[in-house]
Amino acid sequence: DDILLKWLAEYTRLHPWRFIFLEGIDTSFNFPENRDRCNYRFAPQNPLHTIKRREDLHSALIAELRPSHMITYPENLQPTPEDMQDPKRLFDFFALRFTPEGSGSRQSLFLPKPAPSSFCSDFRPDLEQHLFGADPCLVLLVSAPGAGKTHHMGALRGRLEGERRFDIHEFDGSSDILVTTALAEILQRTIHTKSNSGQKLLILDEYHMLSNEHKDEFFEWARAKLGPTLRVVLIANRIDSKDHERLEQVRSAGASDTCGHIQVALIQTRLSRQRTSAVMETRGNAERWREAICDWLVGSRLIFGEESVS
Repeated sequence: DDILLKWLAEYTRLHPWRFIFLEGIDTSFNFPENRDRCNYRFAPQNPLHTIKRREDLHSALIAELRPSHMITYPENLQPTPEDMQDPKRLFDFFALRFTPEGSGSRQSLFLPKPAPSSFCSDFRPDLEQHLFGADPCLVLLVSAPGAGKTHHMGALRGRLEGERRFDIHEFDGSSDILVTTALAEILQRTIHTKSNSGQKLLILDEYHMLSNEHKDEFFEWARAKLGPTLRVVLIANRIDSKDHERLEQVRSAGASDTCGHIQVALIQTRLSRQRTSAVMETRGNAERWREAICDWLVGSRLIFGEESVS
């Protein structure tokens, strides 16, 4: 269980002289985070590291892991063996056969222009617009690890407390206190203060670590509490279709008398080229390698998905 692994990692962080050995487990799910939490020195070698040549893809170890399904493409979209041997011929083949529709008489599987992405390269302006705006809000901020979500919320804290007079409270969605205590009770304790002045801001980090039951419990609690006295920011590394449904339910309830006018926002961002370049500049990485590293990160994201880059 991913949450169990997180608890074990937190335990050894607090008690660095204690060690936990795990055998025969699969940590491939949520690997970007597990990679940062665990020491893989004694683990079996990552199969990807054994692939050096095309022939390695047919080894027994890799063949067992590769998807078993096959896709048959139309004959006019299959390059010849001669095309495969010559990179220039292969590029010419794709340029001819995969031409966007509308650019010639030949039909294509592709659109003339790529569909616009809902992921923003810099989430900070959108987030600040909601937090410093006049209306109460619930914001779900999502990206793979390392995009600066938690770091930027920490950097905003002083401004929010000074300019907006927010009473800010934080909770970690992966906390083991959820084993023994109801989430609604924990949240009520978290935002409770003796002073009733000012608006409260709840920052719930590691939202993706909550179980579906806890997520439902949280949104039920939020629908009753959101309003002039409370704003909420959820920080997550991933979401699913149910999270979209939960946001839509709050958005629909936002027009009711019980909630008032609530701004509900989903901000999805990625570890962009801009962000990566800024981090490398801060860390002093050699300038001659920065462009190549950015190209590698973008290529990895396109091939393996958003969560592969962290």
